[in-house]
Parts: sequence; structure tokens; C-alpha cells
Amino acid sequence: MLIEFLAFPSENSIWLLTSIIEVVESLVISVKFNLLIILMPNLNLKANNYMNFTKLNPNIILKTGFFGVFMGIVSVWGWSKSYETLFWIGIGLTTTIYLKYHVKNHIFLHCVIIGLSWGFDCTLIQVIFFDIYTSNHPTFISEILNFSPNYPKIFLILTGTLFGLIGGMIIFSIIKLSRIIKS
Repeated sequence: MLIEFLAFPSENSIWLLTSIIEVVESLVISVKFNLLIILMPNLNLKANNYMNFTKLNPNIILKTGFFGVFMGIVSVWGWSKSYETLFWIGIGLTTTIYLKYHVKNHIFLHCVIIGLSWGFDCTLIQVIFFDIYTSNHPTFISEILNFSPNYPKIFLILTGTLFGLIGGMIIFSIIKLSRIIKS
């Protein structure tokens, strides 16, 4: 079967192989983006004077940041059409509980970086598989084309990153509020 697949590739098998390669490429880009954020203290940027990136926990950021990759894949294939909001609420609650018990300092920075990672990773996968995404979400794409008919992919990345940032702020607010109520 494998020999036939490699010797006589059909149109569907070539499409499947390219899809797998694109998923792997998007995961590599996502990991590079997350590592860039984590390794930012070594770049000696002036932001270090205002925000201390050296005390962040990279393992927590990478673990929770991959929820964006998961949601990107789920949304591209259309598996979450009517339940995407519930998926995001579940991911948000899971991350909130995890961060509440595992992060003691710099909660705001953790939440912001995780939110940006969610938004960027999810929309990056949607942009890479834009044709599949448009076929699975025709009404959503028509709404995007109303806002930005010339650059829908850029608009998708910007809005996704913005909503990821908002999601990170919401997680921070819930953690902060729960700690205020607890004390």
C-alpha cells in the first residue's frame, strides 16, 4: 500500500502530503514565534527596563500557547463551526485554572504572551490553509471580505492577534479577581 502510494501518487494523496507538510511548517513557525518571545531577554532590548522577561516560565507559555495551534487546526477543518466559542471558553477556563496554581509572579506578562500566542498561532494556521478555511466557513469569509476585500489574510491575522490579546487580558482579570476575593 505504501509503495503504491509513493510510486503512483494520486491527486488526493499529493494533496494530503502537502497538507501534512504545511501543518508541520506551521507548527515550526509557531514554536519559533513562542521561543522568540521567551528568549527576548537575551536580546538586550530596552523593554527589559520596564518588563522583566527573565522571570517568565517558558514551559507554561509553550504548553498553554499550543491551544492556539489546536484551535487553528480545529477551525480550519470546520470541526468547531457552531461550538468554537465553547472551545475557547473551555480553553480559557483550563488555562486560567492552570495559571492560577502554577504562576505566582508576573501573571500579567504570562497572560498577555499566552493570549498573543493563541491569536497569532490560530490565525497563522487559518491563513496557511486559507482555501480550506474559506470552503469550511463561507459566511465568515464573506464578513471578512466586507471589512478588508483586498487583504483578508492580513486582516485575519490582525484581528486574531487582537482577540488573543483580549483573551489574555480576560484570563489575567479572572486570576486577579479570584486572588482578591480569596484574600
